[in-house]
Amino acid sequence: MFFRSSAFRSAIKSRVGRIAAAGAATAIAISLSASPASADSYKYIYLPSGRGYFEFIDNGDTFQLCDTKADGQGVSAYLIRRDPLNNKQTFVVTMDDGGDSSCATKTYNINDYYDYQMGVWWHGDGTIYSNDWFHE
Repeated sequence: MFFRSSAFRSAIKSRVGRIAAAGAATAIAISLSASPASADSYKYIYLPSGRGYFEFIDNGDTFQLCDTKADGQGVSAYLIRRDPLNNKQTFVVTMDDGGDSSCATKTYNINDYYDYQMGVWWHGDGTIYSNDWFHE
């Protein structure tokens, strides 16, 4: 009988082995792509030419603005809060850091009711760089 033959058993074992291997590979790929922390736990915007950056650190709801070049121009940043019910936008944090290659920090409590957007610019050209809206 074919069902008892060694060829059939080998074919079944081979097929089961391939399915198990594919399942294991899929599980590994999913676990490696998933972040252990919230996607919004750390946000940052870098200015071109290494002029500075603006970052949000979820641990303590800290915003840090850094001017990384002592070029005398300085950098500025803002945080906008948007109400999802009426789309009203309000500046809740504004920061400046002078052209001396240093950092400034502020704390602001981010909550999950509002959406937020960060923006930063170098005083030398005034071009604003912003991130996508986010919430906690």
